[in-house]
Amino acid sequence: MLKNKHKGFTLIEVIIALAIFIIIITMLYSFFLSNYKVFRSTETNVELRNEGEKAVEQLSKEAMQSSKIIELEDVNGNDILENKNEVMIKCIKFKNSDNSCKFLIEGNVLYSIKENKKKQISKYIKNVNVKSIGSEVFKEAAGINIIINLQMHKEQESISTRVEFRNHGEGE
Repeated sequence: MLKNKHKGFTLIEVIIALAIFIIIITMLYSFFLSNYKVFRSTETNVELRNEGEKAVEQLSKEAMQSSKIIELEDVNGNDILENKNEVMIKCIKFKNSDNSCKFLIEGNVLYSIKENKKKQISKYIKNVNVKSIGSEVFKEAAGINIIINLQMHKEQESISTRVEFRNHGEGE
């Protein structure tokens, strides 16, 4: 009686094991890829939210201390202080008791300009829209609604706030 003493795997066993291995790796890859995409999207949204909150905080702080808007330009560089509608802006300048502060959007970045010093406030700015409160035109407004739209890659975020000028009507 001859016994087959060859130990090892047949070609069929190797192909079946390889097929099972490929199926498992494909499932794991899909799982990790989808989780990575969710993680990146969440991380981007958090970054946009942080940048938007910095922009809203600075704009609100200066606007609240102001008596009025003294300069307002749309994205085409037109003076829109007499405008009655919500507008997409490039520049806004507030008048307050001690000085004035200007905010400027250049290349998706929001800057503040105060005492001739330009400081970056926030990035990923897609656009900033404002609407007057308490008046039809911006130059007489008692405050503004601010809507900041941000974009990074394909993710977008929008943050809005309402700001009343605390010193409206003073020093006119």
